[in-house]
Amino acid sequence: MIHTVRGSRAGGCVLEQRGVVRLHLGCGTHIVPGWVNIDGSWNARLRSHPLLGRVGVVLRLIPAQLWDLPWNANVVCHNVTKPLPFQDSSASCIYSSHMLEHLYREEARALLAECYRVLVHDGILRLVVPDLQARVQRYFAAKRDASAAPEPTVCAADQLNMDLGFRQAHRTKGSLAFRLYTSFMDFHTHKWMYDAESLRRLFVEAGFSDVVELGALQSRIPDIAAVEQVSRVLEGQSICIEGGKK
Repeated sequence: MIHTVRGSRAGGCVLEQRGVVRLHLGCGTHIVPGWVNIDGSWNARLRSHPLLGRVGVVLRLIPAQLWDLPWNANVVCHNVTKPLPFQDSSASCIYSSHMLEHLYREEARALLAECYRVLVHDGILRLVVPDLQARVQRYFAAKRDASAAPEPTVCAADQLNMDLGFRQAHRTKGSLAFRLYTSFMDFHTHKWMYDAESLRRLFVEAGFSDVVELGALQSRIPDIAAVEQVSRVLEGQSICIEGGKK
């Protein structure tokens, strides 16, 4: 159980927890019982101000399809580019899947430092991100195969750009308010991609030890199956890196 109190080291609010918690960063609609589920997306912000959200839909400032997405009221709305609203040494483990690549590298570095701060001794951080190496390998394989097959519907370079997810092929559509928001927050695009080596290095720079690459559901976090969605890891689509705080 959590409740809000005033006065963090960052000058804002801290979620004061009873006992040690488990944090699920960038949870989206994947809400895991027994974890503190945290998200800072447009959807989370709308649900934290439901009346404002409904008015926005009526006035067509907010796309109705966003409002219609299933969302859990228990999600903690927080922008992870800001200090985490938890006390030092208050989390036993932290998990995040397909969220880190939506941050600039310096923001990712700061977030890992924050994760280190809030973890207890022997606490575990596990991050799942799209695998840059696998995408580059698919690009070169597609280039090699192009000469031996009919011209593909999508060329290798265009497919690589789509796989990297840095920008869409078209400008954001919708109301002026929505376009301004997506342009300002820009959470929906990828900012920095990682392979196993580069993400391990980021862990080490933040102070983590015993940093290893593991497979789907292979983890030092108990009951990892409750939070990890295997479909987002398998078939070379993603890498899982895990490190501990000593």
